[in-house]
Amino acid sequence: MVRDAEYEDLLWIASHKLSDTCMYTNLSVDSLWRCWLISKHQLGTHIHKQNVEQLRRVLRRKGFTLTPLADSEMVIRIPSGTQYSRYDIVSVLRRALLVSFIPQRVCDHALSTVRVVKLAEVTLGQKLITTKKWIGDLYTDSLPCTCDLYPELHSHKRHGHVFIPSWQHTGFGSSAVQAPMQSVFASTSKLGSIASAVRASWRQSLPDFYIPPMFDPDTPQ
Repeated sequence: MVRDAEYEDLLWIASHKLSDTCMYTNLSVDSLWRCWLISKHQLGTHIHKQNVEQLRRVLRRKGFTLTPLADSEMVIRIPSGTQYSRYDIVSVLRRALLVSFIPQRVCDHALSTVRVVKLAEVTLGQKLITTKKWIGDLYTDSLPCTCDLYPELHSHKRHGHVFIPSWQHTGFGSSAVQAPMQSVFASTSKLGSIASAVRASWRQSLPDFYIPPMFDPDTPQ
């Protein structure tokens, strides 16, 4: 197999301990990525493990948390009401990568490992501001009972405390109180939500000093 000059140079670098600053200054992202792959296939496990730790640090200094590791992936979290297919969503990322400065081998890895996750639907129980949610933040000690201050509710006492079951509540918000707390809100995808989700994933994995313009699928550009 014929190896080019850069391959031999990167193999030498992977076989010798250089400083992070030296590698950061003299190697491009594409070379760092290739050096990682050469180390994986040509060097022993112990040396490669050391190279992985160093190359991860240097790539991070250049703004990349995405690495050649198989489990290193971009994760695009989309709203639960999204109706677009995975292909449509990944296409937004693909178009952005095509006009970016990201090296081709990094783009290929990003597109082959990207994961699209649909966020869980919001339930009624999560939206309601109930005593159970905030009482622990407001009080650290046990609360004094004040049920005796409401004699008109004496008939609603159970075990010595005022208790009104949700199905007996007829006042304001009775329809919400009586509904199952696991009921989900009908959600629809807002204009620009897919582009925002892809942009957020980009910021977590790739340099954010320049993010190409992104648009939702089917959006006129």
